Amino acid sequence: MGNIGYLARLNADASLRWVAVMFLSNPFVSVHYEGMRATFTNDWGNLLVLDLMPPALG
Repeated sequence: MGNIGYLARLNADASLRWVAVMFLSNPFVSVHYEGMRATFTNDWGNLLVLDLMPPALG
């Protein structure tokens, strides 16, 4: 459905690192990668910028 969105990040071995589920959201219509950032744009022009650097987990 267009109003349910999923974003996920995988580890190097393709196992799941994290997943975000959004209900009643507008669909993403584009993704742009620049360096270690990904910018997602929805059909209303809103942006979601994700830092793709590995998190410092202790």
